[in-house]
Amino acid sequence: MALSEFQLKKRLSHIGSSDSPRILGFSPFGNASDVFFEKVPDYAGTVKEIARKDTPSIKAGNALENVILQHAVEDLGVSIVRNQFRVSKEERLFSATFDALIPDRPDEAIEAKSTGVHYRMTREQEAEWGEQDTDQVPETYLIQCQHQCFVGDLSRVWLFAFIGGRGFLRYKIDRNDKVIGVIVEQGLNFWKFVENRLPPDPSALPPMEMLKAVVRRDGDPVTLSPEGCAALTQLQEAKRQIKYYENQEKLCKRLVISELGDRESALSLDGEVFTYKEQTRKTVDTKRLSVEHPEIFEQYQREITFRVPRIKKPKSNSIPKEEQVA
Repeated sequence: MALSEFQLKKRLSHIGSSDSPRILGFSPFGNASDVFFEKVPDYAGTVKEIARKDTPSIKAGNALENVILQHAVEDLGVSIVRNQFRVSKEERLFSATFDALIPDRPDEAIEAKSTGVHYRMTREQEAEWGEQDTDQVPETYLIQCQHQCFVGDLSRVWLFAFIGGRGFLRYKIDRNDKVIGVIVEQGLNFWKFVENRLPPDPSALPPMEMLKAVVRRDGDPVTLSPEGCAALTQLQEAKRQIKYYENQEKLCKRLVISELGDRESALSLDGEVFTYKEQTRKTVDTKRLSVEHPEIFEQYQREITFRVPRIKKPKSNSIPKEEQVA
């Protein structure tokens, strides 16, 4: 949406929904340093100068917004109020300008996006947009919607998109408190740079929590940059060192315990006390529970999905082996 001069001024004193993806390092439109220079008046210039940075793609998106929102109204069967600025009640630093709020559904909002209209998307860009009614959208928009959920105390943001070659699509972005926690934490940390007028490191990596939350797809592997290759080599070396020192820890522990004899403590020449005492803790016998009370076991059983980074050696005459990275 095209923002007014008042809204642009308000942005200088808040972290908006389009700022969070850049602060976290998940935006193709800039990074944390860019946000910093926009927030600090000494660097940013006047509000009108900031407003003139609109690109042809942004102008095209603004022009299509009315059409997209009208489609959303008809699709959801709701009435809306447009262009609503809100500040979080929990953290006043965070704000959002909503494309549309739904009066009859106070915990939902609508976000309008368009892409591939002013330019032809690459295959990688096309793949970022999943099927209708999923949350498979580019990470920058996913973070933006979670930011809006936090500011508006929402449970869901409907993202309606007009995609070149595909037409109108509806995406359902449900609230994710884990992602929101990272957005707030990193936003508060970022604002310290603004307060101190000290630009953040533009090469900073996204938080691991956000990297884990990325919606990933199967396909051909990407090619690492020289920096990425160097990091992979260092990762393998670090993994080998960790294994070595873990074995050293076990060996040293056995040696010290062997010198205890029948005692449960020992004293070093430096006065340090080593103890080897019994501890008791209660656990649930899940195997017995699943046999004797299968209905209760099933009721409280939960499935956890996670990713395990592995390093696969190049193919050779032998069968490739995979290294699991802790």
